[in-house]
Amino acid sequence: SRPEAGVVNLEARDLVPPFTRGALRGGTHLHTFAPNGRAVLFTYDDEVDGPNSRRTVGVCLPGEAVTVPRTHPRNHDGTHYALLLARTDGEIVRASEESWLGDRAVVFQGQLPEGHRELFLVFLLDTTLRRLTYTRGLSSLRHWPRPSPDLSRIAFLMEDDFGLTQLWTVTPRGKMRQLTRNVASISSAFTWGAPGIAHVLDWSVCITDADTGETRRLTQPSDPPPRPEACVLSPDGRSVAFVRPVDGFNQVFVVDVV
Repeated sequence: SRPEAGVVNLEARDLVPPFTRGALRGGTHLHTFAPNGRAVLFTYDDEVDGPNSRRTVGVCLPGEAVTVPRTHPRNHDGTHYALLLARTDGEIVRASEESWLGDRAVVFQGQLPEGHRELFLVFLLDTTLRRLTYTRGLSSLRHWPRPSPDLSRIAFLMEDDFGLTQLWTVTPRGKMRQLTRNVASISSAFTWGAPGIAHVLDWSVCITDADTGETRRLTQPSDPPPRPEACVLSPDGRSVAFVRPVDGFNQVFVVDVV
């Protein structure tokens, strides 16, 4: 089929060796613009490796278009240079759930060979990799680590000594802190904005103060509860969008942060 007018391929693709530098061999998803709107972060699966492929994360960088030979019908050029940010044949065997830390660094969850996941930080300038956490493993609840507005801390989910999922923070230098000490588990992904961290707890949408760790409800408990994928703070921090099933269908709701 013909591409739509004005639509271009961000990433180039090359499926035949010798592979072209800056092109990818597989598919990308979960695309996220850098705060400055230039580079694009993504999750990646390598098609050429097939069942041996290990998920990783990468970035499409502006400034260098990539041209590939037409040695395969699915090869195509791209306007950006694609760069993978984590190898998956050593300390890390899988990289996913990635977030921007400013415009020049990325934080992600890296699965270790023994099975549990830790947080890692990679700098785009030279792809220097830094392990941020040394724990018994992050929460198995799917979530994306999120930086504070000033980039001084990164929030993530992990169980406490009682088996309850709590919010924790870590600095880019690796200093950890348990933020919440709630009597119920956090049960969703979260976002961090000016008023705090929005998430689901005890069948309610809640906001947690990022300094004190105090959590308060924004909605009354509901049955069924809000879905776990996300609670999204608006850019101005005045409201939270979330999804809750109604009569068997997912519906979008918005609640004010007061």
